Amino acid sequence: MQLDKKQLRRLTLGIIILVSMGCSSRPSESDANAMLDSYWKQQMRGYEDVEVQVVNFRKTNGLAEIKDGAKYYTMDYQAEVIFPKGNRHLGGDDYKPGEGFLEKGNLRFVKTEEGWRLVDKERSSSERRIPAKSQ
Repeated sequence: MQLDKKQLRRLTLGIIILVSMGCSSRPSESDANAMLDSYWKQQMRGYEDVEVQVVNFRKTNGLAEIKDGAKYYTMDYQAEVIFPKGNRHLGGDDYKPGEGFLEKGNLRFVKTEEGWRLVDKERSSSERRIPAKSQ
């Protein structure tokens, strides 16, 4: 199987993220952004007509803890989830191209031998529409 340029870039970016995460004492904002983006892409994978992007990710708080010998980090965040091609498959809401919503929540990570791994995602706020940007 040969990879096209786009797939090769994604693979390279994924490897860089994994390597950089393995060296840090807590996951970075960019690591968390990439994992949240991956989470949403996974949620929408059954819908070929849907593209999703996480933009304007911002860490709002964080907590490191050790439980039963394992290192955990909980990151509170705020991010915009945008549907460039629109979306009519998300809970009855129809999103026009470029629309999306603001999501607030927390991501819980555990430190493994290979770096930080996302183990839980919890949304804590209600969604609000983000209008499509005018061209």
